[in-house]
Amino acid sequence: MTPRFESLERLRDRVRALSTRDRRALLLGLLILGPALGWIGIVRPWQSALASLAETAGAEESLLQRERALLREAPTLPGRLSEARATLARKEARLVQSVNPALAEAEVVGLVEELARANRALFLEARSVALGVGEEPPPGLIPIRLNVRVESDFEGILDFLHAIESDPLLIRVVGLSMQAGESGVMNFMAVIEAYASREEVT
Repeated sequence: MTPRFESLERLRDRVRALSTRDRRALLLGLLILGPALGWIGIVRPWQSALASLAETAGAEESLLQRERALLREAPTLPGRLSEARATLARKEARLVQSVNPALAEAEVVGLVEELARANRALFLEARSVALGVGEEPPPGLIPIRLNVRVESDFEGILDFLHAIESDPLLIRVVGLSMQAGESGVMNFMAVIEAYASREEVT
């Protein structure tokens, strides 16, 4: 006889040796503890496994829905990518592309001189201007601030300002002043500011 069967036989003999009252107490205890032991050993692990299975199924379903949505959008992705690249190119065109501060400043001066010439304004000078005390540059950008002086008639000055504002390069007029000269010539001074990406300029 195996040890397991011997243990069962000994247990059976002990139960038979109990009095009727003790056997009833033992049976009552089993009736009380049996459901609790069944809950702990069977029902609760089964519920936990079921909840885990439901959670996994929900995650898989969510992933499947995202993959289906991506497949539905797949035909539009090349067009959206091209549009995003075009938008990025337009934004980059708004910034000075030179790789160091001196070249960036020279690029802005050259553009201002060209805009003045195209709008009947005589370009006189452009000087670098530092930021004022307490002024902070925009995040990720390096400001290129210049004091620009040109001469023209009133209409030429307006055309020059309009050309600056409508140029693809982002140029902000920080301050300006005008002085009337002889024969309707206006002496125009403006503080302008262009921007370069901090990642590009070294």
